[in-house]
Amino acid sequence: MLLVLDATIGISDQDRTLAEQISRDGRACVVLLNKWDAVADKDDKTYLKSIDYVRDMLPAVRWAPVVLVSALTGQRCPKIYDAIDEAIASHRRKVSTSALNDVLRDAVLWQAPPPAKGGIGKIYYCSQIGVSPPTVAMFCNKPSLFGDNYKRFLDRKFREGPYPIAAKLAAAASPVG
Repeated sequence: MLLVLDATIGISDQDRTLAEQISRDGRACVVLLNKWDAVADKDDKTYLKSIDYVRDMLPAVRWAPVVLVSALTGQRCPKIYDAIDEAIASHRRKVSTSALNDVLRDAVLWQAPPPAKGGIGKIYYCSQIGVSPPTVAMFCNKPSLFGDNYKRFLDRKFREGPYPIAAKLAAAASPVG
């Protein structure tokens, strides 16, 4: 999915809503910041600041490649294809259970599951159960103990890990005791 934004007007509420829908649907995504030719006084810092701005303002698709283009002049338009290939590869990536569990262990050590009404959640292990979108099953003591914030935290850790995947998390009660 290509999310096309206007570089001259910034990011709107509708852009945020679309980004959240893309993330919820588990779509591969590339963010295009169009009308780059109309941005005045740009330099290398402006380029990097613009990418950071997009990632900060659209946290739902923070993981998506960002390409600054100009449809009018054709500037950087060929890079769109490379970004699409990168997004598709990430969307179809399979990661070993041991690599996922290494990322999970580090994430839980960094931030343990918060206590919730009914107890403290324990995660036993995780495994990838699907691709397009990559889906990771978390085997835990009680799925209802894990709030959306903690699921988003784990999702971000899987995306930032050594084998980044655009993971959708599915909590499941463990077959273990």
